[in-house]
Amino acid sequence: RNRPKQVTSVRNLFLAGDWVREEPPHGADGLSQERALVTGLMAANLAVSRLNHGKPCHILPVEEAEPHIAAARRANAVVKRSAS
Repeated sequence: RNRPKQVTSVRNLFLAGDWVREEPPHGADGLSQERALVTGLMAANLAVSRLNHGKPCHILPVEEAEPHIAAARRANAVVKRSAS
């Protein structure tokens, strides 16, 4: 929610990295290589669209977390809440 948007006030400048807001949200949450990759592809697609040149890339949707990963995330959330 406090991350900057990918589209900026500079006409042909688009931001990418694990620190920017995905619009629309993709699902690559947190700070990660996956999020950096996805926002890089999204920024490239924005540039292709803005410049009317090139082919946009297809971005695969995020698969649901495997059961052991989902369980670890829930446990982590419980620990964070109890530590606050």
